[in-house]
Amino acid sequence: MTNVPDLQAPYEAYFSQFKGEHTGIKAYYCTSTESIIAASRSDDAFHYPLLHSELPAISLKANRGNVITWFQAPLYILVKPASTGTADFDDAFEQARKLANHIVLKLYNDHINKDDEAELLEFPMDSVNMEPVRSLWSDNAVGYELNLKVGFYTSTCLNED
Repeated sequence: MTNVPDLQAPYEAYFSQFKGEHTGIKAYYCTSTESIIAASRSDDAFHYPLLHSELPAISLKANRGNVITWFQAPLYILVKPASTGTADFDDAFEQARKLANHIVLKLYNDHINKDDEAELLEFPMDSVNMEPVRSLWSDNAVGYELNLKVGFYTSTCLNED
């Protein structure tokens, strides 16, 4: 049987790096919005702030003998305000904006500082659009939606078992 590379694996691995103490993001999901809503009710790992990538649109492009897998999907950075007060909502939006800025700048820096071993090949900064997200669910989470496009090197090797 032939093992085909998982095209989405580099995308998920890249964005999962933002989860952790260094950013304060406590959960990362790459799934449908419906799955996130279900997770908010039942997944013990579900915590705010969180980074959620919708399932990405995927396209392939040959580039100088290499194949780049392009991903385009909305990313949501969501923060739960401490209370329903205006100041807490403002603080949550500020925290989400800073996290969104961090992600975009990390993508850009990884793109311009890539070496021959880098998986992230392309990040067109002009593909970024950032919009505020008003409270979605009963938990009043707010944040930012990032629409962007990223490209990763794709192995064209098929491994035979």
